Amino acid sequence: MNPDINIEKKRLTVFIEGIGSEFVQGTIKKEEFDAFKSSGLSWQDYCIQELGLDGYWDVSNISALTGITNDNAQISIMIDDKEIWSGDYWSIFENNDDCTSNLSTYENGVMAKGNNEVPKTHVLISTITSENLYAETSVVFNSTMKGVSLELPSDDNDGKFFINNLEFGFIMAHTDAMGYGYEYGDFILGFIFDGKKYEFEYPGGMGIPDIYVDKKPDWLK
Repeated sequence: MNPDINIEKKRLTVFIEGIGSEFVQGTIKKEEFDAFKSSGLSWQDYCIQELGLDGYWDVSNISALTGITNDNAQISIMIDDKEIWSGDYWSIFENNDDCTSNLSTYENGVMAKGNNEVPKTHVLISTITSENLYAETSVVFNSTMKGVSLELPSDDNDGKFFINNLEFGFIMAHTDAMGYGYEYGDFILGFIFDGKKYEFEYPGGMGIPDIYVDKKPDWLK
């Protein structure tokens, strides 16, 4: 290490809040679904009383996530005790709308965790809530510069976001690309800073779920 370089430890904290969802996909037997339709119970109560589960979130053998949609996310970024940026997600790109793909990462397996088989004896159920969610995550990092710098995406920096010369981005889950390919929104799951991933710990399971019976899309047949 160059002895002339001064290393300072700083704390990055990212706050996020807004309307989000717990989203789960799973399968149940057709006869179980028929019994649910005639039971008069809510989906949550049916899962507990008739299926013997802890809640609707346990019907998740295909996929599951909790997050805030990028259309509803309000974000604040702080270094130590100083707020260096705040706004809605899309305002990050006010200098270049074409930069959005450079700020998010997605990997197979973030959402889809089961195989892509739905037996003919089963029904594919998608469950989604609408909830006010809030999360914050902090990380301590080594900074080689004094003070704070912020560089938003633009044509001049290849559409990248830098905080104290370290690259920053978001972990996203696109529901039309995971699970069974249906569009239920794009969700922010966490962030990436200096090449490391940090997931938000959202308090899910507090909303009233809507359920949908989905079919296996053509691209999986």
